[in-house]
Amino acid sequence: MKKKPLIIISICAMLIGFALLGRLYSIKTFSDFRVEYIDFANIPAGVYEGTYKLQNVSVSANVTVIMENHQIIDIILNEHINHRGESANIIVDRIIDTQALEVDVVSGATQSSKVIMKAVENALLSP
Repeated sequence: MKKKPLIIISICAMLIGFALLGRLYSIKTFSDFRVEYIDFANIPAGVYEGTYKLQNVSVSANVTVIMENHQIIDIILNEHINHRGESANIIVDRIIDTQALEVDVVSGATQSSKVIMKAVENALLSP
């Protein structure tokens, strides 16, 4: 009879421990996220493909750079797997408008916003 409460307490403690571990891992993974500064003047004209995945969000993007002023003129999201981050797709317009990767994220779609930025970064760093 005494073993039953001990088993239940042990199971609860393990479940809480796994939940906390998972939460810490996801916070650490998400908080470690950084987008590098890229000097677009060093990127030759062309179309580049980049991907990135963070937890349950993944993006595949094509980035078009033109020779004149080495500007990004187009970003096409070939794939954007997200939970509720569809609204983050406007990040591509922000990147094109500012000609920079570090742009404001979309509220409520922060993770998708950052994954899109990272996919574009990977495209530009892989020529």
